Amino acid sequence: MRLRDRDQPTQVVALSELYRAYREYCDPRVDDQYQRFEIQFTTGVVRYRIRYESRNDHDGSWRYTDEWTGCTWHVQGRDPVTDLDVAVFTNTEDGDD
Repeated sequence: MRLRDRDQPTQVVALSELYRAYREYCDPRVDDQYQRFEIQFTTGVVRYRIRYESRNDHDGSWRYTDEWTGCTWHVQGRDPVTDLDVAVFTNTEDGDD
């Protein structure tokens, strides 16, 4: 699906709210100070991972970009992120483009 200016997310949730809800409804033992979220994907034959890990010294998270070497993840880069929202999009009524 290709997103256009008119496409709006079905739902936008702050990542911190997802962690709070998980602790409240699924597992209260989850540490409030450590949070991690990741996405893995493949382009061609290369496997990548983008992960967000909470920062100990500041608010927000670190965004890491990693590449799979065949036996371990290799960090390609790291950037600070102050705010992260997760947006969910659904197909529009005119179908996939």
